[in-house]
Amino acid sequence: MQVKGFTKYFTISFFWSVFQWFFSGGDNCGFSQFPTLGLRAWKHTFFFDFNLTYVGAGMICPYLINASLLLGSVLSWGVMWSLIAGLKGDWYPADLPESSMRSLQGYKAFICVALILGDGVYNFTKIFVTTIKSLVAKSSTQKNEKIEQDIDDIQRSEVFARDSLPNWLACCGYVVLAIAAAITVTLMFPEMKWYYAVMAYVLAPALGFSNAYGAGLTDINMAANYGKIALLVLAATAGKDSGVVAGLVAMANLGTK
Repeated sequence: MQVKGFTKYFTISFFWSVFQWFFSGGDNCGFSQFPTLGLRAWKHTFFFDFNLTYVGAGMICPYLINASLLLGSVLSWGVMWSLIAGLKGDWYPADLPESSMRSLQGYKAFICVALILGDGVYNFTKIFVTTIKSLVAKSSTQKNEKIEQDIDDIQRSEVFARDSLPNWLACCGYVVLAIAAAITVTLMFPEMKWYYAVMAYVLAPALGFSNAYGAGLTDINMAANYGKIALLVLAATAGKDSGVVAGLVAMANLGTK
């Protein structure tokens, strides 16, 4: 039954995509830009694009995730962006296009990234502290006393940890790669100082975990937006003479981790 259902809905999705392709006449034409709620709402990107990929992603995600995404879309596109756009000329220059990071797009990117990053860093810190506590408790338990375990639990633990890398090897490997990157990147880009590369590798675990956490919940990869954080931070640190190159290299490092 599962295979039959898979074949059925795969066929529906495939032929629906082909049908949409016949009626696509450009970026703002076709079923992907269908004004479901009217033309005024369509101008503010409130429309249904009939993309079955997102329908499937919504079916996979828990209802709490879908409710959070719906709340975020209504608050942002229905309220916040309209209010911020009305402050054009006060909060940002009026002659800039909306796609500029110094314009409305900057508020969109960094408000969203700040929310996801805050939640991701919290979970990263919680997992890090929990891991440290468990390692300390495990080492003290092994020294002081032996706890009787069920044979099934012992076998599961052995199978789970059979192919894992030792913690010291993972940490040493990360440090060696950071040193290698600090040397090679500075040779390739003289504007990129070695301590900028070290700073990027220090930030990478927290940002990478936050991106993986958000992607796992929403099926949306925000790596490029996290890279923008590195671009602005390191570009501001490097200054106007070498800030552009240093920021772009740091963005490439953090945006792909």
